Formats: sequence, structure tokens, C-alpha cells
Amino acid sequence: MFADRLRRVNAEKAAKIDRLVLGAAAESSWGAMFGFNKVTVIVYLVHQQTPDRTLLTPVVTIPFLQSSSRRHFDVAILLSCACVSLSLPPITGYPEPAPASMSAKLPTVVLVPGAWTAPAAYRKLVSALEHKSFNVHVPALPTNDGARPPDSAFDADIQAVREVVQRLVHEGKEVIMLMHSYGGIAGTSALKGLTRKDRQAKDLPGGVVHLIYVAAFMLGLEQNIRTVVRAVSLPGRDSLVQFADDGTWFPIDPVWLLYFDLAPEDQEEQTKLLKWGNSAILAGNATYEAWKDVPTLYVRSTEDRWLPPEFQDFCLANAEKAGVSISVSALKSGHSPYVNFANEIADIAFTSTFNHL
Repeated sequence: MFADRLRRVNAEKAAKIDRLVLGAAAESSWGAMFGFNKVTVIVYLVHQQTPDRTLLTPVVTIPFLQSSSRRHFDVAILLSCACVSLSLPPITGYPEPAPASMSAKLPTVVLVPGAWTAPAAYRKLVSALEHKSFNVHVPALPTNDGARPPDSAFDADIQAVREVVQRLVHEGKEVIMLMHSYGGIAGTSALKGLTRKDRQAKDLPGGVVHLIYVAAFMLGLEQNIRTVVRAVSLPGRDSLVQFADDGTWFPIDPVWLLYFDLAPEDQEEQTKLLKWGNSAILAGNATYEAWKDVPTLYVRSTEDRWLPPEFQDFCLANAEKAGVSISVSALKSGHSPYVNFANEIADIAFTSTFNHL
């Protein structure tokens, strides 16, 4: 037996009362102990989701007592009052069920990988998003296929993302773009004509409804990664990656650069999934400023060594100069919060969805 689902998003506190669950209805015969024929105890649980934890808290228990004798009436009242006033500590880490009906109502998430990175690297984030009832697509970027010499270029990455988004939009679906690192350039450039604004202008359903940049490049027209590197001019950048004669590139020390704040087992997994990429993407110019047309959230990674805070400032300055309001959040993470902050990113995506629908 389950109570009606309740949902309320509080944008200021980034918390929601996710679901009121009729947790248990148990019947037992107490017989000789108190003389009751039957005791039915109902426990109501409030399931509350916050950005940093999940709480399942018993808030009230109500006993319904059927007594065989009126002399036990006072005992029944006392037991009822005691149960109603019962206060128990929250149970943390309780898994949130994902109702099947919710998936049909939420936008679909398209998660765009960064350079060198395979879709499998995002498995923890995909799982966290699916736990929130999102459907998730992670297109593989052709320039990340490990081919040496490279067999595809920047335009192929844009097309790979566009094909996925276009199919979803043409099916009438609404889409959230969740973009990591270099994926912010390829992902944004793929969206021309596919935003909800574009679709509504043609009286068509669906479209991209929200952009979320996570430790990602959010660039203006004709800007590329080299634009940012030259404009910010931080020392020692040339020593972070190695460039091969065949036109590919790869981090010199991936753990130090990308995964220093991850658990050892996660560092090992992520490093094994890296592949040599096409270094030509460094000069791949952004072709569309979708953040001007779609509500946008930028998630900063405050400890990032690959896309440091100064680079993130450059990206946010693009919006400021254009007079575009961008929501900003922050995680105390390195360049790969999709691993150790997967649940937090899923929470952010879920909450921001209700703020922008």
C-alpha cells in the first residue's frame, strides 16, 4: 500500500520532499499480553532528497487497536500517544526508488564526454541520473576513438552529438544537455535549430530545454580551447599533455591532472578508459552560443587542474559580456566530478529541471 506521490522543489534550499511512502502496515495478535485481538501499526515515512544526502525519516506511527475489553481503553490511548510522539533519527543512504511513470515526464539527458574519455567512464553519473528516473544518452565522440593517426575531426564530434539530439527532438522529447570539459564545445555547437525556442517558433513539440556545463568550456562564437589558453596564459600548461607526431595527444600524468581527488580504484578505472585523441580539437571553433537561447547552469570545479578556475572565469565572462544571466553552482572537485560527485550532479540536474520547465 502506498500513499500518493508528493513532489515539491525548493529552489533556494535545493531540496525536495520527494515522496510520502506508506512504509509498513503490520498486524499481530498480542493476545494474553494486553488482551487486544489485533494491533495494526502504520508507519509513515517522508523521503527527503537534498544535494548531499538522502533521508528516510519516520514521522508518525499510528496504532489502530481493536480491544476485546473496554477496560483496556486507557492503555490503548496511552500507546497511541506514545507512538504518535515517537521520534527516530533519519536513516541515511536509503536508495530512492525510480517510478517508471516519472521517466516519461522528465526531459532526456544527453551527456557529452570530454576529450580522451569514453562513454563508459561516466557510468556512475549515468547510474545516478537513471536513479532519478532520467533517460540518458552518452554519444561516443569520434575524435576519442584512439585512432593513430586520427581518422575523424572536430566536425565529426559535433555531428555525432547532433544526430542523437536531433532524433530525440524530432520524437517530440525535451532534452537536457549535460556537458563535460571539451564536450561543452562540441555539445553546444551541435544544437543550432534544436532548442525549445526554435521548436516553439515552428509550433513543434520538444527541443533542448536546459544546458548544464560541468567543468566544461562554455565558449563564444569562433572561440576554441587555444583561445582560452592564450587569453588566460597560465604557466606550465605545455607540460601537462604530450603531442605525438601523428596528430594525437594524451595527458602526461592523467591521475595528477584529471583524477587526483578520486579513490584509487576509480583512478585506475578512469585511466584505463582513456584513449589518445585528435589534437586538432584544440582549434575547433564554437559555432553556436546556445547559452544565449537556452536556460543555462554552469557547475564550477574549484580544484580543477585541467580546466582551472581562471579558465572557468573566462567562460562565465562570455555570458556576462553578452548580458546573459547564467546560474552558477560549484563543487569542490578536480576535473572529474562525474565520478566522486555523481549523486550531487544528478541532484543538480533534477532540481534545475523543475526550475526551467
